[in-house]
Amino acid sequence: MKIISTDLKEHALALLENVRDGALCVVRFCRENAILVLVVLMLCVASIWYAKPMPPLHVVMSGGTPGTSYALMAQKYADYFAQNGVRLEIESSSGALENLQRVRDPNDRVMAGFVQSGIATETEAKGLLSLGSIDYEPVWFFYRDGQPVKSFVEVKDYLSQPIALGNAGSGTRVLASKLLKLTGMKQALDDNPHISTLPYQDYAQAFARGDIKSVLIVDGIESENVQALLKNPDVNITDFVRSDAYTRLLPFLQELVVPMGGLDLERNIPAHDIKLIATTTNLVVDKDLHPAIQLLFLQAARHINGEKSYFAKQDEFPSVKDGTIPQSEIARQFYANGVPVLMNYLPFWLGAFLGRLFWLLIPFATIAAFTYPFLRSLPTIRSDRLRKQIMALHVELNAYEVEIFRFYDPSRYASYVAQLEKIEKRVLSLKIIPAVAIDYSSLCSVIDSARNRLNATHRMDAQL
Repeated sequence: MKIISTDLKEHALALLENVRDGALCVVRFCRENAILVLVVLMLCVASIWYAKPMPPLHVVMSGGTPGTSYALMAQKYADYFAQNGVRLEIESSSGALENLQRVRDPNDRVMAGFVQSGIATETEAKGLLSLGSIDYEPVWFFYRDGQPVKSFVEVKDYLSQPIALGNAGSGTRVLASKLLKLTGMKQALDDNPHISTLPYQDYAQAFARGDIKSVLIVDGIESENVQALLKNPDVNITDFVRSDAYTRLLPFLQELVVPMGGLDLERNIPAHDIKLIATTTNLVVDKDLHPAIQLLFLQAARHINGEKSYFAKQDEFPSVKDGTIPQSEIARQFYANGVPVLMNYLPFWLGAFLGRLFWLLIPFATIAAFTYPFLRSLPTIRSDRLRKQIMALHVELNAYEVEIFRFYDPSRYASYVAQLEKIEKRVLSLKIIPAVAIDYSSLCSVIDSARNRLNATHRMDAQL
């Protein structure tokens, strides 16, 4: 046991000495190459700052009008973020169009929002990134009696009586305008006195009172207004029998089917399969939103919107169904490879930090692999250069000694001394490193020897 203990102690001491020698080498290298080390450190700091490995812990999102599917879904996202240590602050809005404007505005603190497909043009999409579609937004048209004689119902047939089409500037109004233009309506909606200006949350109550005769709503089936109208026995639901034509003319639209009895099996509502058209809810973010927060939004979308719902299949969302707004590179990686492995085992902030740092270090590791031999050779290059300078001074000094002592002229003693001092001054100006200390010391000894010999020769000559 004593022998083993002694061996372990010796190994530990050897290891300690190696570590100490390595540390001293690093310190020496940093001292000798201070400018290079400073440049590398500055590049590292700049790269870390640019890559932003540490995500923010507070993000502002624009939701929707209270009671809408946007508002309900935004709260679910806030709860998911809170579970991961990030505060997602939700700001109410009038809907998709306001969400779009807020995220686009560089002076607004909102960094994310739900945006209805089809309302953003390519110009309006500048500065924005899409994380994908997360849900369907069916177009519901509810009406009371007065159905036209023709075999299908169109929204334009109800413009001559009180109707709600979403308020001016809302996503619903934008889509209503596009649908009506397809069916031949040329009058601007804002000029129609029959269009209601009621707040969105009052639509169902206004319909129940008879204040409005029809309602166009673009919202999820779980929204309070849609549920209230579906439960109203006086409501008729439009069957978009020409849904295929709408989806071809407006590619951002999708076709959905409500089966017979799918809304109320007891009352068999609807009495037959009906077709709906639908936009999609897109999760849109500012292009400068931290990549880790984008990834957290995608994780939330998969957790919240990936489950089977009334219209969506299991794992159908999040997905890419509208390409108007450019897709985020983070989203591309997410759809191709899923969540980074670290995010499955570590807290969000730590997994995000290490993940970003890992990808940041890859280029540095690559550069280091190529530059390490060069960096290792720097001390050698410098020592070789100094040795060449010392050798050149040796040669010059030897030649000078030959000149002095082979052809010594007592009258030139002062010039001999001055020339020797010039050589010595050049020697003393060299910035010596430990690797050439012996060579340098040898050169200094040669100079001292030459000076002593010169002085001795001069004294002997003076005595003669």
